[in-house]
Amino acid sequence: MPAPLVDALRGIVGPTHLLTGADCAPYVLDGRTPEAVAVPGSKEEVAAVLLAAAEAGISVVPWGGGTRMGIGAPPARLGVVLVLKRLNRLLEHEPGDLTATVEAGITLDALQSELGKRGQWLSLDPAQADKATLGGVLSSNDAGPRRHLYGSSSGSP
Repeated sequence: MPAPLVDALRGIVGPTHLLTGADCAPYVLDGRTPEAVAVPGSKEEVAAVLLAAAEAGISVVPWGGGTRMGIGAPPARLGVVLVLKRLNRLLEHEPGDLTATVEAGITLDALQSELGKRGQWLSLDPAQADKATLGGVLSSNDAGPRRHLYGSSSGSP
């Protein structure tokens, strides 16, 4: 990975939120080690990481809780792994409207806990809900067994 890109990513997410070298080991996918792992803390940082990687011609692989990363064909190259675990907040919850605005990195357990405080729940129950993130669950269509009663994120049974 070009040093200017590493420096740019470090400037975007901060030095403690950019992993390189052996520190990338937890994000190895199908024998491929990422060149860097960026852990942004805001949507602005996500956008800046994507722009910097695109300008450098380096691929980006989004990563939630990592519970479904082995599904499908692995990417040919892991340039920058974009870990969304810091984007883990419930931003807004309107129980009367049955709506919530959340960040993609929130785990299903954390989301269910927050919604439960107001007597609500989300009808998703993937395996490893303590690690699975909402963004990962929706992107992999991993609704869990409740899909047979409530449907899934894609609307298919």
